[in-house]
Amino acid sequence: MISVHTPNFVIGLVSGIMAATLIPLGVTFLIVFGMLGLPFLIVGVIEAIVALVVFYGGRRRAAREEAARISHGTAQVVAAEHSWDTEVGARHPVKLTVALGGGEHTRALLVPSHVDWQPGQTIDVRYAPDDPANFVPAA
Repeated sequence: MISVHTPNFVIGLVSGIMAATLIPLGVTFLIVFGMLGLPFLIVGVIEAIVALVVFYGGRRRAAREEAARISHGTAQVVAAEHSWDTEVGARHPVKLTVALGGGEHTRALLVPSHVDWQPGQTIDVRYAPDDPANFVPAA
């Protein structure tokens, strides 16, 4: 299962696209029009830096969360909102809410197409003992 943090993903994606557009545009304008291309080049480099910071920050956060998941247990599915019409590779997004550690916790995940959780179903999970909201279904 892959955890999804949408706001950071969108910021990184838009920044990367802007950088990939503005840097070549800035270089071209520098060659053809002189200093007119400098603002495009500067903004493109700033966008590239933002994209890299967001990308590596997300990887560090994911690694921290994965390292903290040392407990294994079972959780009961409270709700599972599948987005069957959206695919990322061979996976689809699911907003999964489970009862775990005395509370309900929700997490957005990308899951294979054969996974179809239903409310009331019991699933195996890995989670951080001090933060049950940091759960993932065990494979």
